[in-house]
This record gives sequence, C-alpha cells and structure tokens, in this order.
Amino acid sequence: MIRPDTLRVLLSKQENVLPLCGAAFLQSCGEGIWFVAIPYILKRFGGTDTQLGFCMGMWFLSYLFGCLSVSRLLDRFNSKSTAQIGAGANVLSVAVLLAVVMLGEKGLGPFSPVILIIVLSSVSGVFTSLFWPPLMGWVSTGYEGPQLNHRLGLFSASWSLGSLATPYFAGLMVERNSTSPIVGMVIFMILSFVAVSFARNPNLSKPTNQRPTKISSDLEPTLLPRFRWMARVALLTSFVCIGLVRTQLAVLFKYELPFSESDYGSAILAKSIATFAILTLASQTHAWHYKVWLFMLGQTSLLVSMLLILYTSSLILLTLATFMIGTGSSFMYASHLYYGVSGGRRRSGRMAIHETILSVGFVLGGLIGGILSDHLGKYCPYWFGFGVVTVGLIIQSIIWFAVKEKTARF
Repeated sequence: MIRPDTLRVLLSKQENVLPLCGAAFLQSCGEGIWFVAIPYILKRFGGTDTQLGFCMGMWFLSYLFGCLSVSRLLDRFNSKSTAQIGAGANVLSVAVLLAVVMLGEKGLGPFSPVILIIVLSSVSGVFTSLFWPPLMGWVSTGYEGPQLNHRLGLFSASWSLGSLATPYFAGLMVERNSTSPIVGMVIFMILSFVAVSFARNPNLSKPTNQRPTKISSDLEPTLLPRFRWMARVALLTSFVCIGLVRTQLAVLFKYELPFSESDYGSAILAKSIATFAILTLASQTHAWHYKVWLFMLGQTSLLVSMLLILYTSSLILLTLATFMIGTGSSFMYASHLYYGVSGGRRRSGRMAIHETILSVGFVLGGLIGGILSDHLGKYCPYWFGFGVVTVGLIIQSIIWFAVKEKTARF
C-alpha cells in the first residue's frame, strides 16, 4: 500500500501540474454529467424551454458575476485555498440538488423543484468561479511561449478528457432515473476537492529554468494585440453556439426529433472527443500561433454546424454537427487561452477575463435560445447562432485591418 506522504510526493511531480490536471479532469467529469442530465430533469418537473435556458444560463451568469467580482483579487490570495473553497462548496451544492430532486419526485417540499434547481444552478456558478480561474492561473504563472502553451494544453486536455468521459453514461443514467446522475456528480466533486488538496502550495511551486519576467521568442508584439481582441470576439460567439447545444439541442433531440437522452449523450460525446483532440494537438505544437486563416477556418466550422442542425434530421449528421461545434469552439478556446495570457503577469485575473467572456457567450446562447425556441420554434435558435458567428467574423475582420497600424491602442 502506498503511504500518504509518498503519494503526495508522486502527485507533486511534473512541476505541480499533475494534481491540478487531475482536479480539472474530475471537476469536468462532474460538470459533464450536469450538462447532459439537468435539461431532462428540469423538463420532467414541467420546466419550459425558456426556464431550461434560464437555468443553464444562470449557472454561467452567476459564474460570470463571480469572475468579475474576484478577478482583481485572485492574484492576492492563495490559489490553493481559493480552489479548495470552490471545490468544497460545489460538493455541498450538488448534495442539496440531490435532496431537491429526491423530494421533488415524491411531491414533497414547499417550493417548485424547477425554481429550486435554477437557484442551486446560480449558487453553483458562484462557487465554480472560485475554482477554475485560480486553478488556471496557478498552472500558467511563470511561463511564456512554448512552455506556457504546453502547460495550458496539458491542463486543457485534462478537463476536456473529463468532459469526454461522462456524457454518454450521463445520458444512460438520466434515461433510467433522475437521481443516479446527481450521485455521480457528488462523487466526482469530492474527488476533485481531494486532488486540489494534494497539490503543492503555489507559493512553494517554482518553475524550473524559467523566469516569470522573461519574454518568450514566440511572442509577436505587433500581432498579439490583434489576435487577442479577435480571440475575445471568437470565444464569445463560439460559446453562444455551445450554449445552444448544451440547452436547446437536448430539447430538439427528445421533443422534436425521435431521439433519446442517450442519443443526445452520444452527440455530446462526439463534441467532447473533438474538444479533447483539438486541445491535445494545440498543446503539442505552437505552429498554429498567429495563423489567421486557421483562426477563421475554426469559426467556419461553427457556421456549417448550425446549417446542418437546421437542415437535417439524421442522427449521424446531427452528431457530426456537434463534433464540428466541438472542433471550432475548442480551437477558439485554446486560442484565447494562449493569446489572453501571453505577456501578462496577473494570470489569475486574465483567466477570469477568459472565463467571463465564455460565460457571457453561453448565457446569450442558452437564454436567448430558450426564448426563441418557446416563441418562434425549436429551430429558430440555430439561425440565431448562425447570425452571431457571422457578425463575429465581420467584427474580427474590422479588428484585423483597423489595428494593423495602431497596435499601441491595444
């Protein structure tokens, strides 16, 4: 049997990355279950498409509020303690969610389960804002260029592997009942808290052979400002599409098309496979940096995916559409993650900006998509997604040409 002190040493190798990647993987496993199961649980309690979008959107809106509230303070506090608080609080919120669902199924409790689930979703979003930005800042602090790219890529591959591991099984579980997926969430959240606790204190973790103030040869001072702002727009629009897929596509599969919860879980699994593949590849090379054609190609895949959802009822093509959404959105995620922190010192604060932008995108997709679905039909949200990505590409083109000779403004 491995002694606890020996295990701590093993988990503290790789410059403190291993336990952090483990925590990200486990937390993402729990969130992967949540995103697949909650739409169906909410609908079983009589929730509307708008309430579904509001529920999922409120998670990201409260997450956004948390990121904005603490972004200026994150670098002043110990990242480990903050992440532990966020992970531990999420364990409690999911445990309460389990109680709400169990009582709701028996018709007990003074309040509507739908309202309580929305409230718990909001609370969980705030708690999660204390987990991801500190963890991501912790991983990236003190690194630039290819080393930064490698560490961010390893971290991103870890959480994307977690999002890949659970969607299909979440679909199977929620087909059977509403409680087993939430039990699974509780287990993963507890394990994530344990993994963070095994990590070395960030104040004691010093990167080897790398000075925090060293400027990497990979940095392009002229191009970086343009790519940073373009990546912000692209991240926003791509997560509008993610918001649509994570909320309204579940409704489309079950209540408009003849597909089951596990079919939706399989489609989300395809998206997660694409996300894992792209983030893993991005971590292995920096050849994609500052390639505008590749940047635009990633967003074109989002446009094609919206059209596929609009014009096909084939499960294979719909699964392909979610795969393409995973491909495009993950490349935008990796791009903004890299361009957003390159050359910066306040890494946790910059990570909070990253999380804020993707949260706004998800909220817009989930909430506006739900309203459009309820009032204008189940397919209208995807015209909205197509339009948002198109406008985003136009804005990025303006940024590319407008700041070419005025990079000092950025």
